[in-house]
Amino acid sequence: MRVLSVCFFLISFEVNSFAQKINLQLHLSKGNTYHHTIYGSSKITETIDGKEINIDAGLGGTTSYEIIDLIDTSYITKVRYKNLQMRMKVQDKTFEFNSDATDNSDKVSKILAHFINIPFSVEMSIKGRLNKVENIDTVFRDVVNAIPDLSEEQKQKMMTQLLNACGEKAFKGNFNMMTAMFPSRKVNKGDKWIVNTELELLQAANLEITYKLTDIGDDYYQIHGESTMKNVNKDAYVQVNGMPVKYDLSGSMITNLKLSKTTGWIIEGTIKQEMKGNMEFKDTEQVPGGMIVPIYYVNDIKVSGN
Repeated sequence: MRVLSVCFFLISFEVNSFAQKINLQLHLSKGNTYHHTIYGSSKITETIDGKEINIDAGLGGTTSYEIIDLIDTSYITKVRYKNLQMRMKVQDKTFEFNSDATDNSDKVSKILAHFINIPFSVEMSIKGRLNKVENIDTVFRDVVNAIPDLSEEQKQKMMTQLLNACGEKAFKGNFNMMTAMFPSRKVNKGDKWIVNTELELLQAANLEITYKLTDIGDDYYQIHGESTMKNVNKDAYVQVNGMPVKYDLSGSMITNLKLSKTTGWIIEGTIKQEMKGNMEFKDTEQVPGGMIVPIYYVNDIKVSGN
């Protein structure tokens, strides 16, 4: 009888374990529109000639994702910015801008307003990875051309800055940082898996993220992620305000996400990024002899969705 009891227990354990395995992925419906509201608060400390310069910046807004079609394992999606906001504090001065602002003298807010509801296309897999971004360059070009009193040189400079900060690579990296977290296999509560992705921060960085399914609620899954971040190419210079700069940075990222059981879409979450190292200015007319600036960067991101 005891042997039969042990066998029954083992069989029940195996059946229960099998039943609890979950295929985590997106389950979005054609014709429906889903939203992410994201706000990132960044604190950057630079040390120049022994003096600390503190920059406190914020960037965020609401983005809609209209599911146009499902082809094989990819969603064809129409994306629109519904609201955009920016904040920057340098030392004791604070500047705030919002696409919903009604102040006609606020030029930056007026520029942000030009982005609202202009569609561009993305293709994302059922595993949450953004594979393709289309027309985003055209959106930026139309916005820049709509701004009065800008010379061609100023328009080109703004286009370059927009593409570096919000273009295809940056959009894909920021999206994948949150959403490309699904495992390639079925998992149980407590299981771990690894996802590799590339992120555009101050410069392109590689992430190897270890995720864990930490909790299963009545209507949600809770996922925790931990990762290290390193620059992809420490010797590559990027343009910062017209000056060539290269970064040697490393750090970490902690992710906590709650997903809808029904759709796999993010309900709420937080992401904390921390990086430190040096930024090196090339020897130019603006910076004779070049300059190495120690830098410390912290970014706290909050996301909600429906």
